[in-house]
Amino acid sequence: MATEEKQTTIRPRKKRKTYSCELCRKFKTRCDFEPSEGKCYRCRMLNLDCSLTNDPELNIKFPQVAANESSNNRTEQLEAHVRDMDRKMDIILSKLGEVTSLLNMNNSATRENTVDHSFNTAYISTTNGLKLQEPPLQLIQDIDTRLFPHQDNSESANLEKAKRPYVVARLAFWDYFKEHENVCLELSHQFLMKSHFWIIPGGIKSIDREFVEKHCFITSVFTIIAMGFDENDKYEKEQEELYPLVEHLLTNTLTMFEKLIDHDIEALLYCCMYRFTRKSKRYRQLSFNPLVLCNFAINSLLNIVDFHKIKERVLLEEQYNGIDLYHLRILNSLTACNLQFSIGFGTFTNQDPFIKELNNLIAKFPQSNFRDDIKLSEINLSDVVNGIFLNFKNYFWSFFNIFKQGGNRDRNDDAILVFPELDYWLKNWEELLSKDNGGILWFSYDFFYVMICRCFIMEFYQQTLAQNTQFLDSILLTMKQYCVSLLHGFLKLPPSLIKGAPIITTNQVVYACLTLCDFLHKFNAKERQQTLNLCTKIYWHLNAIGEKRNEATENVAVIIKSLIDTGKKKMFSSPDSSNSKTSPNEFARVEGLQQTSEIPQTFSIPDVNRFNSFEDFFQDFFENLQPTAQHLFSDI
Repeated sequence: MATEEKQTTIRPRKKRKTYSCELCRKFKTRCDFEPSEGKCYRCRMLNLDCSLTNDPELNIKFPQVAANESSNNRTEQLEAHVRDMDRKMDIILSKLGEVTSLLNMNNSATRENTVDHSFNTAYISTTNGLKLQEPPLQLIQDIDTRLFPHQDNSESANLEKAKRPYVVARLAFWDYFKEHENVCLELSHQFLMKSHFWIIPGGIKSIDREFVEKHCFITSVFTIIAMGFDENDKYEKEQEELYPLVEHLLTNTLTMFEKLIDHDIEALLYCCMYRFTRKSKRYRQLSFNPLVLCNFAINSLLNIVDFHKIKERVLLEEQYNGIDLYHLRILNSLTACNLQFSIGFGTFTNQDPFIKELNNLIAKFPQSNFRDDIKLSEINLSDVVNGIFLNFKNYFWSFFNIFKQGGNRDRNDDAILVFPELDYWLKNWEELLSKDNGGILWFSYDFFYVMICRCFIMEFYQQTLAQNTQFLDSILLTMKQYCVSLLHGFLKLPPSLIKGAPIITTNQVVYACLTLCDFLHKFNAKERQQTLNLCTKIYWHLNAIGEKRNEATENVAVIIKSLIDTGKKKMFSSPDSSNSKTSPNEFARVEGLQQTSEIPQTFSIPDVNRFNSFEDFFQDFFENLQPTAQHLFSDI
């Protein structure tokens, strides 16, 4: 009886409520509610309204939310009053500005400029999200302009004006355009079509003569980049003539900080993203640092566009116009480039809070699409990695100590390392990754894993890793896995996307190949053969064989070919008994000599330059394979 009574009193288990906001459920992403912020992490990062903020059940689960609710309401009221005062102050200052401009109109000379003058106010002095109407130096500059006018309509002044470098450069390109109009328009169209996946989302698809008249610089950039995409050096002669014109336009643009327009800055963005110099002619062509160009372009954009007003229009007035979206897209692309080049060149930096706020602002626009989300996640990932490297020594020791305690490992394979910051990013953006057909996010994710692992070895090998073989083996295995993942992802890209890919993507591919070849000796014989096989596939994917040759892919293919040749030599190198110390740079060579006996002496990657086609290569190679090497070109 007692057991029967006990059974009747057992209540069914109450189903646990899953706390997830509407947006995270919609995108099927992990939702991490942050009590201190009153919203989930993803909504906070994207500055979106989180449905969990006002959920009454969270007051029970997170009592601190309820405790802070009254103080938060008071804070919101105060902030509303402050915003109201700001708006009124804006109206007063704008009216004063109009009166001041009317008083000075008759005395001030018109500035010589090709841009909309409404954008040409100084950005330097701001206060509480307000762009000052009368910065001190701007006032002094206006006085200087009135006393010493910049404009003179005399015949001699017009002749001198025509000799200015920027005017000369524009006229020179215009003469070139009139002679090659069809070529310039067609190549610009090709660039915009081939690279549409990688450049500003929702941009133009073609240009006309009227566009060229207003925007010579960006037209020249479109044209010369497309010449690098074209097959078999078809436009080599035209490129020879065009390059100095582009160089002159670019160098003059870098001296016109206050006279630029948004299309000029977009052109600078593409100069950062693509290489338009020919390597065979590099000895007489300038080499521009993309990180320097990026920083200049960002500062110029902040100078000519009032992003404070954009922020006000979006957040307060809920206006979402196309020009604001275009400017935010340029800023986001420049921010992504800047962070990636900062990592690539080892000049790590924290992201500016104001720019970060503007980057996230684009998520509010109804016109934004998943490619805007991809750019946002790309910025977020690069910002995370910059943060890791800014404190890299402490990060390594913290990671190492957790590893020794059994943490920072993959759940399915405890020999593989997991970087928590990157793993957290992956979980938050996994829905978006599934839509990333071009693999932009995956390439960056794999690349950063490889870079962190390689830097662990190069910076801490002698000090720590040489005595901790388990940790070292896990680093090597993780590094190899993500190198292979990146290269396999690249092999899946169609030629149309590869030919329009920016240099950051091809650099990631080269870095993966370089890393595999540098640590080739740490793999067993089969893995070495598979590694060289994979790098050779990348070479074939890029080179003339099986694809029409173009300079952009050919240059990368030549680099990878040299890595393959170096890897072969390293495999058969002889021991150097005189070497008694192991430096990080010598680590690969010295450690690998102990395993060279495992390599079949008949193993060889053939010289791919001897063949005329992809099919000829494989037919000749497989006919001459030794039985023990038949698995060389099998799938990894």
